[in-house]
Amino acid sequence: MASRYLSAVFLFIPLTAEVGCYNSFPSERLGSFTAEIQWSGIFSSQMQRVVKKCAQLAAKKRKRFFALEDFGNCHGAQVFSSGSESKGTRCVFGVGVKSHFFVYEISL
Repeated sequence: MASRYLSAVFLFIPLTAEVGCYNSFPSERLGSFTAEIQWSGIFSSQMQRVVKKCAQLAAKKRKRFFALEDFGNCHGAQVFSSGSESKGTRCVFGVGVKSHFFVYEISL
């Protein structure tokens, strides 16, 4: 009798806090998830998936802050001073549009 095993993949999703929408974010670009977005699908759930992927990538690279710009461009930084950056107004569903950054902090 053959035995069967159920395998599961557990994805690490770091605990994050929203910092806000900003016009700039001093960072390095970690990657882009824009090509993975299904633009005809449910947009809010697509953006939630992108935020989670960016959070995972930033945590893997040991960044304390990450931001999403232009819907799917993921950026990371060790330091972010929200007081020195100007607030942006062009963010939707937890991501920034072109030249705007929705910033998150990863709880360490």
